Amino acid sequence: MIQGWEHLVLALCITYILHYVINKNKKAKAQDERINRDPYVQEDWDDYLAKLCRITKKNAHELMMIAAQEAGLNHNKDKISQDFRVFIQTGELPGYVKRFLEKGKEHIDAIDEGPTLRKDQIPPAF
Repeated sequence: MIQGWEHLVLALCITYILHYVINKNKKAKAQDERINRDPYVQEDWDDYLAKLCRITKKNAHELMMIAAQEAGLNHNKDKISQDFRVFIQTGELPGYVKRFLEKGKEHIDAIDEGPTLRKDQIPPAF
């Protein structure tokens, strides 16, 4: 037979599970709305960064430093290096780099019209 305190524990567990499920659904909906609303999420910025690296013969870290300088963040090199590490680990570019690429998007496309390789298309030798 279930005693009084066991009812309480069971009720708390059920409440926690319901709270978790409801919040998870809310977060998923909010993420979907953000993706549909945010133009920087829609673009494949990795491709533009790769194109710009090819055009300028600079690596991604150097281009992030240039983007930060244009955004007025060049005084915080540790933050830029941290953003670069996050990009390497997750593939997520910071907003100032996306804005930098957005400004030069037409020029990048005009200069480099060749196909680009996504990360999953790069041969293992690289």
